Amino acid sequence: MTTKHEIQAEQDASAWLSTLPLEVRVNTVATEALHESWLTNSPKQVAVQFVDCVKQRTWESVAYMPAVESKREVKHYTPIQWMRECIGAEPDELFRVVCGELIPEESAAPAAVSLVRLMAEEEPETLRELTADYEVGTSTMLGWNNLIKRAGFGEALAELQEAVKGEPGGQSGNSNASKNDAPHRGASNPDPTLARCPAQAALALEGTFAEAGRPAADNPDIVRVNASDGGNSAAYLAALPWLG
Repeated sequence: MTTKHEIQAEQDASAWLSTLPLEVRVNTVATEALHESWLTNSPKQVAVQFVDCVKQRTWESVAYMPAVESKREVKHYTPIQWMRECIGAEPDELFRVVCGELIPEESAAPAAVSLVRLMAEEEPETLRELTADYEVGTSTMLGWNNLIKRAGFGEALAELQEAVKGEPGGQSGNSNASKNDAPHRGASNPDPTLARCPAQAALALEGTFAEAGRPAADNPDIVRVNASDGGNSAAYLAALPWLG
């Protein structure tokens, strides 16, 4: 049972969120929506929401909202850090979901391309390792190369082959990103990014297109929270009391 203290902490966190710039609020809600889709095992929504978050570069500003008021802050992540700490997913786990058989190609293929590009930029050596099949006794776990081939994602396969064709240990990708900066699989610390109320409110609403307080050129495709209906949440997120 939720205690009065926990309820009050969530209300206080939501009130604090409402004071932040619109971009941070939208990024935070989009991140939490993707996190909840991941936790509830909704592959199609994960794929569609992930692509939207990548387009928006959601990881650049996300509200960190623990119960302790003094620890609340706007955090800035790299894409892979954001996946691990905010979404709670390893890139390999996310990629295997995206390349599964439960998602239509029109939703899955763009997500696969985005993942390959982000990994090539931030962790090129990890991408190289994930590309090859992995033998465990008499069993074989398919690598990204064969997963993409099996799914038939031509653009993703071309991106992957281009990313790994260089020499191992080279400087392809982001030279500013250190392998030591990213936690090892299973060692990441989940980020309690949002109070539950804003995400639940956003997920319950139907999406429609509209301005979100920014010029259209700066706002190509904000967030598609209601992925099953293909709605864009820019309008209704801006209209919510805690966002407006």
